Amino acid sequence: MRLLITCVSPNRPHPSGRLASKQAQEGVDVHTLFENSRSIVSLLNDARRLLTIFRGTTYDEAQINVNGSMAQALAVVICRWYGLKTTLWIMDSYPGCLRYVTRFWLFLYPFFFVGTVVAKFFAHRVLIIDEAFATHAPTWQGFRRKCVYTPLPQQAIPKDVELTAQVPTIGILGNIEASWLANDFQNFYIQARANGYRLLVATSHSVDTSYLSAEGITSVIPWPKAETERVFSQCSAILVPLSEARLIYSSPSKIIDCYLRGIQPMVMVDKQVWEANRDRAIYRKCVHVSEFFNHRQQHSSQALKAYAQAWLATQCEIAPCEERRDGAVTCRIATERDLSSVTVIHMEAFPGFFLTTLGASFVRTMYKAFWLNPKGIFVVSDASGGVDGFAVGAMPSDRKDRHLAMQLLPQFAWAVIPALMRHPLSVFRRVVSQFFEKGGAPSLPDGAAMLRSIGVAPALRGGGVASQLLDAFERRAFELGAKSVFLTTDVLDNERAIQFYRKHGYEIAHEFKQDKRRAMFLMLKELR
Repeated sequence: MRLLITCVSPNRPHPSGRLASKQAQEGVDVHTLFENSRSIVSLLNDARRLLTIFRGTTYDEAQINVNGSMAQALAVVICRWYGLKTTLWIMDSYPGCLRYVTRFWLFLYPFFFVGTVVAKFFAHRVLIIDEAFATHAPTWQGFRRKCVYTPLPQQAIPKDVELTAQVPTIGILGNIEASWLANDFQNFYIQARANGYRLLVATSHSVDTSYLSAEGITSVIPWPKAETERVFSQCSAILVPLSEARLIYSSPSKIIDCYLRGIQPMVMVDKQVWEANRDRAIYRKCVHVSEFFNHRQQHSSQALKAYAQAWLATQCEIAPCEERRDGAVTCRIATERDLSSVTVIHMEAFPGFFLTTLGASFVRTMYKAFWLNPKGIFVVSDASGGVDGFAVGAMPSDRKDRHLAMQLLPQFAWAVIPALMRHPLSVFRRVVSQFFEKGGAPSLPDGAAMLRSIGVAPALRGGGVASQLLDAFERRAFELGAKSVFLTTDVLDNERAIQFYRKHGYEIAHEFKQDKRRAMFLMLKELR
């Protein structure tokens, strides 16, 4: 018999609630625990309830979908204590979000860090729910190898659901925190009313309704699952009341719910925090309240629905940590341990190329620079049990990234010495041309990520590894905010590579001369 421990009731209009409802229909024993575990007392009470459940029923395996590092750790340890095969769904449970929740976060951080390590270490399998995982979750290889990206089920939207509001209405839907209601709601209410909007407040949680008694406010509290579409249909725009922690560390389901229905979502957080996170894939069609009220910035209903489908397809096809398909190829984000294998593959795959002539030490330092770069995109495949291919590049860079090159300059200089001794003139001429001569490469569109190189072990060429790597690279770039991907490749004696990129949607945008001699194509692909 299977068990699902969830912090979201099957009756709530939330992806986790839909997961619980679906599991219950399939015969899984569903228990709602750790729903409001914000104190030691409530955590221990829920742990005691879980122990009581185990004393009365025998299970074969357990799935855990609860929020918070400590709650996850308790649930996983108890399930493992009873010998169950345990699967953990990761929600926004990263210890780093504590700094946005309490002034005592530095004191609490070690406990929550230990909790998240225990939960992920003892779980047999980890299912990643949101695309913030790659940035904030632990990076050690042993943990990430047990991770599979599995977005929560999204509700199918009936085709006949249309906007029914007679007066322009902004919905405030979802988890409304008491601090936001006390500190920020009044300001938002004044702005909305001044711009001719009514407010519709709907939440499954209990809130202080005294704030909602003013003119022009309708409330649906509690918000039953059966009322989901009726509530959405009355909103011409929706404020998702996110805290800074949730904005940074999670992928709020209400944003996607808005996209799916063609309703403009907005957020009300510190503007600097918003600017730092607005390029994440989930927020790309979302707007800040200041943009909505001051500039009347909105996206069309058709554009929002189209983006929702593209976003969901992207999330389902690639994990930020690891990509698993029906075939043998597995793509994942590179770790530092992979650099040696990547270097060997480069040396074997690109014999005679200039970088290869500089030696393995130089090549490894170059790939280390990409791996260390915060804007780097570095994925590898390990179809044969070890690294057998890689794709590397970077998001658009700026002057702030130059300090990394300066830090690695001594390593680059030391690594190039052997090649300089073997071929002093050719190496010196190429290095000078790279750093001092103005190249002929044309300007690029804003938001274009660079694909620097794809390499596959010679024994696996023709087996689809390069295609999987290219796909993984593009989706990682899209997740990080890229609007397109560009690459450069030789014009002459390079038909196979050109056709490969064309097959995957790349078009020749420009032809130019590199080092004033070498004919190159710049190829570009728009990401959708």
